[in-house]
Amino acid sequence: MPLTALVCVDDDPSCDFGANTGDAACRFHVALCLNVSERRFVDRAAQPLCTPTDVAWVTFTAPREADPRDATEVANRDALEAALAGAGATVRRQCQPPGVVPSTPCASDSDCGGTRHCRTRFMLFTPPLDVHDRCTAFADVIVPLRLGAHGAGTGTRTLRLSSGSSIGTRDSDVLKLVCRPRRAL
Repeated sequence: MPLTALVCVDDDPSCDFGANTGDAACRFHVALCLNVSERRFVDRAAQPLCTPTDVAWVTFTAPREADPRDATEVANRDALEAALAGAGATVRRQCQPPGVVPSTPCASDSDCGGTRHCRTRFMLFTPPLDVHDRCTAFADVIVPLRLGAHGAGTGTRTLRLSSGSSIGTRDSDVLKLVCRPRRAL
């Protein structure tokens, strides 16, 4: 079973790639891998349950563009989108509420026919990415500790994305990043 969470302790050099110690955050290096030949999931006849296709688009549902909880969430989404751009994707917007996923690409509300609005961002591969086992460069994703009156507490950020192929196949993935405070000796 693939990991659904990565846990790091603030300032642990094996997982916190931040330049400054004592910054009360963990900086994870995250790469997005597309069209992966997944050999861990097979049916009773030992045939793979997942077969890679192309990737036409990717969208992040967390961190969300619509109502980010803070500037760190915006920076994390931008870093992940930049990593996908390095693999050949471009940032686009789509009309909401959507019809077909991704819905009609747009630049302004007027592109959406008057009853819909130009909103949600997605990453578009033109042509669709059909290279197997393609990983992006690392993106720095920051997970701040929760700071309160009683000191630092564990911080979390969730990365959730959906992708689609040129023939309409969809996939979703989730990864939770956890930053724990370093305990005093």
